[in-house]
Formats: sequence, C-alpha cells, structure tokens
Amino acid sequence: MRAGLGAALAAVVLLAAHAAHADQVCESPETQAAFVKMTAFMSLTPLALIGGLIVAAVRRMRAAERAHELFAADGSAAPTDER
Repeated sequence: MRAGLGAALAAVVLLAAHAAHADQVCESPETQAAFVKMTAFMSLTPLALIGGLIVAAVRRMRAAERAHELFAADGSAAPTDER
C-alpha cells in the first residue's frame, strides 16, 4: 500500500510540475544560459577553494619534510618555528 501511495505522489508531483508554467522571461535562451553559468559558478567556487586549501597544505607539508631531511642530513638540529 505504501508503494502505491509513493507512486501516486510521484505522478502528481511530475504532472504538477508540467502544469506550473514559468513566465516568458525564464524561457528565453539567454536567461537559461545565465542560470546554467551561475549554477556552474556557484558549484565550482567552493570546490576550487577547498582544493586550493588542500594544495597549499600539501605544499607546506612537503616543504617542511624537505627542510627536516636537509637538517637531518647535516646532523644539525632541525629549525623550530618559534615566532
């Protein structure tokens, strides 16, 4: 019985979406292209920010490892990051 109710609800939602028409401005190709571009921008911006932070962290860790290896090869003490 629940499956039938879910199927009926899905059918009503799909048919209601077809019945709800947008105004003429939303149907223009220029507006649709703007919506697609803005969606891509809003989706990719946070991903690029997170990716940039990850890249910066990896570079910083690699630089610290290289510095540690250089000082370990010299036999001198590793530098401390005191500020």
